[in-house]
This record gives sequence, C-alpha cells and structure tokens, in this order.
Amino acid sequence: MYLTRFRFNTARTGARRLLTSPQSLHAAVMQSFAQVPAQPTGSGPRVLWRVDRSAAAQVMLYIVSPEKPDLTHIVEQAGWPTTGSWDSFAYEPFLQKLQAGDVWTFRLTANPVHSIRTKDGEQTKRTAHITTRHQLGWLLKQQERGGFTVCEQPKEIPRATSADDYQVIVRDHRDLEFKRKATDRNSVKLLTVTYDGRLQVDDPDKLRTVLTAGLGKAKAYGCGLLTVHHFTAKGQSSDHRLPPRRSHPAPAHPHRRTPLLHLPRALHRASRRQRHHRRRRRRHHPHPVGNHWHPPPGARHPYHPSSDERPR
Repeated sequence: MYLTRFRFNTARTGARRLLTSPQSLHAAVMQSFAQVPAQPTGSGPRVLWRVDRSAAAQVMLYIVSPEKPDLTHIVEQAGWPTTGSWDSFAYEPFLQKLQAGDVWTFRLTANPVHSIRTKDGEQTKRTAHITTRHQLGWLLKQQERGGFTVCEQPKEIPRATSADDYQVIVRDHRDLEFKRKATDRNSVKLLTVTYDGRLQVDDPDKLRTVLTAGLGKAKAYGCGLLTVHHFTAKGQSSDHRLPPRRSHPAPAHPHRRTPLLHLPRALHRASRRQRHHRRRRRRHHPHPVGNHWHPPPGARHPYHPSSDERPR
C-alpha cells in the first residue's frame, strides 16, 4: 500500500477542470497506474482519493492505492511541470504501528447517506443526511465497523448542543452535480462533508481495513478515505482534550462596553480619524448629499481656487 500526496496549481485551467468534476478527477487518478486496478472484492484494498483544501489556499490530492502511482500527466495538466512533483510513501509500516488504545487525529470526507421508504411495499431510496446532527450520527454508527471510537469531550466543558459531546467537527458541506459522460442527460448529485476530530483505536485490524478500503459510499468520487495522524501538541495532556470553547468574548475593560468586533488598536484610531474628517467635511459643505457636495445653481465650491470665501 502507498500513500501519495500532490498539490494542485489552481491558477491553471486543467486544475480547475479536474476540481470541478469528480468524474474527471477519478479518471485521472485511475490513469496513474500502468495496469488498471482490479475491482476489489469485499473489504479488500482499493484505490481511494480525497481533495483537501487548507486555510492557506492550498489544494492537495491524497491517494491510497495498492500500487505506486505515476502522476506525471496530472502534473502536466494541473501542477507545476518544471518545478512541481508528488510524494509517495510506503503505507504498510505505518499501518502496522496501530495499537489498541492509541489516540489519533483523523480526517474523513464522506457521503453520509441512509435508505428510506416513503410508502409501504416500495423499494428503499438512498438519501443524503442534510443536517449536521444527522451527519454526525452517521459517523457514530460507523464506529463499530471501523474499529474506533470518536473521543468524547470532558465533562467540565460546557455543551451548547448534543453535537458538542464529541471531539469532532463537521465542516465543508458541498453539494456536487456532474455528469459521468458529456452525452448523459441525467446528472449525478452528491453531497459530501468533511469530519475533523480525534478517535481512539479499539480494533487495529478493523481500522486497517477501513484505512485501505474506505468508509461509506461514493468512494470513486473522492469519498471514504480516512487518514489519521498522531496528535502530539506541546503542553497537551495525555487524554488529548480539546481546548474549552469561549461562548462570549472577554470585555476589554471592566468599565467599558464590550465592542462587537475586536479590532486592532490601529484600526480603531483610523476609524476615529475617518469620523473626524467626515464631520469636518459636513461643516464646510452646506449642502452635503452622501459624500459629495452639490452646490446650488450659481454657487462655487468653497475649495475652488477662484473662490473668495475659502475657509481658513
């Protein structure tokens, strides 16, 4: 097994084309192998991929595959052909380090769905979970199958909703719509969300299976790839607790009203200067309309060079 990482050059047209079509990106990933990987049987290893978007405006592609991929064609279309490349790492040594009781941070982009039946006797229909509460509930139902447990928040941390009981964040809600082929009349509609949090390993063998075979549906379209990373923060306690949330900002001064926005002091000074200049303009402009001065017929602007009534 191999774990591969590649960074997109979002300034290129080819990168934007791949990122807007999961079908095109799936085809590009599968073309990275000299021999097309066979369809997995049961819970065997398969090709998984995921697109991560960071706060630094970096878009990364992660691939887990039984064989080592060659991303030359993706670099030429959507990367930096002369200076960019990709990184591939052997995944098996890492998988063997998993032990029961370990705590890891994880990331998962998934397609949380469930089957419903609107009428008695008709076939069930696969439907996506819409609310954050149900999307979190979908992840919690995968714990036993995946051999892990999502860490709970300490009891001393206040909770606003039931979703705050666990050390996980549900974010990056995306509604995707694309066509498998250009000639298709019907399009594929897909909902994806990203989970960030911490988990505890219960069954290392089951977790290894999930890391190499994926979790949930729509694995061909960038869903199901679960990655874990050892959490080692400086000064963090052994139970890997999240910092407590502050519901309200602390007041800047005990005798002052808490501002709505905590801006740097320089910006506050700049806003005071702007208000001062606006008041001066209003005093010197007898007919202000907005930020412009509209003189009456026959009058001249007080700042006009030919004006004899120039303010001093």
